[in-house]
Amino acid sequence: MKGVVSVLRDISELKRLELTKSEFINMVAHELKAPLGAIKGYLEMVTEKQLGDNPELYDTYLKRSLNRSEAMLALLQDLLNIFRMDAHTVRRDIEHFDAGILLEETLEFFTSNIIKRKLHLSSEIDKDLFINADREEIRRVYTNLISNAIKYNKYEGKIIVQATKSENYVIISIEDEGIGMTPEETKRLFEEFFRAKNQHTRKISGTGLGMTILKKIIDEYNGQIFVTSEYGKGSMFTVKLPLGK
Repeated sequence: MKGVVSVLRDISELKRLELTKSEFINMVAHELKAPLGAIKGYLEMVTEKQLGDNPELYDTYLKRSLNRSEAMLALLQDLLNIFRMDAHTVRRDIEHFDAGILLEETLEFFTSNIIKRKLHLSSEIDKDLFINADREEIRRVYTNLISNAIKYNKYEGKIIVQATKSENYVIISIEDEGIGMTPEETKRLFEEFFRAKNQHTRKISGTGLGMTILKKIIDEYNGQIFVTSEYGKGSMFTVKLPLGK
């Protein structure tokens, strides 16, 4: 007696991963093409001695090449992080820890930056704000928000940091007195590669992926992020993370 054995496989997940990988490759190629072209042009001018006998001019173009390469490395790392999140291949070390203590540690890391810009920091962080999460991912959320509050703040402006409990959530808010955003910019803030473009942001570096990654991290823990902003007056970011048990 002859029989037939049928093996059924759900390949929808494999197809999704293939599509995600293809999109990632296209994104990398598109985003790195322009800066690589610029670096190539700078280095050709230097190696072929196209700039005459002015050593300072050569140093300028070498530094530009270095800055562009560092920006590309940051962009590539952000792209890899987004790809891993979308492909669900991120390895997380889930811990039960105090989110308030981690916030204090992260603020201390930025002390020199705050002093350098003569910013006035006010922090009110409650105790026992325990959550279940990957410590380094939450540190990255804090780092991104605090770094932005410094970079986009006005000189001698204020940063107000608060962390407390409300019902079943830890609530963290970081407010600045900086550039702020228009309603349209606020609406698009979490889009990939979006960066507000105005006279104040031209010289501030960034990949346009930081806020996208931040939101993906917060979503992973069933949290929420809100932003309120007014152009010319500043912004406030509020993060809600479920309390850990």
